[in-house]
Amino acid sequence: MELYPSKIAITRRGIIATLTHLGSGRKEIQLDDVSSVQLKSAGVVNGYIQFGQTGYSESGGGSVDAANDENSVTFTSKQQHQFEELKSRIDQYRNQQSGQGGADPALQKLREQYAEGEIDRQTFEERKSVLEDQ
Repeated sequence: MELYPSKIAITRRGIIATLTHLGSGRKEIQLDDVSSVQLKSAGVVNGYIQFGQTGYSESGGGSVDAANDENSVTFTSKQQHQFEELKSRIDQYRNQQSGQGGADPALQKLREQYAEGEIDRQTFEERKSVLEDQ
């Protein structure tokens, strides 16, 4: 994983990536589109970091599903500290963006409602358009 001020890049390589993610490659997620960041600590099983994203259904099956989820990255207990630091830095970037007018709190709430399935895509787009026109 690579973290930039405006995006997260997930790069997958090797045989495991080919088997679990239908090939290796790179996925970029704009921080503006991140509605949540979940960090599950490693223990008996691997931990994971998962990025909720507008218009994307998060897997809810724990570490097993996270291993196959394109918006999740698994890690071992030896890597735990690095991922805790990564989450902290992501939170800082997201807070800076919202403090600089990047993410309107009402728009952020709307994204969270859509990501959680509380509203459908059409409602999301309509309300988003209204908020952006203000």
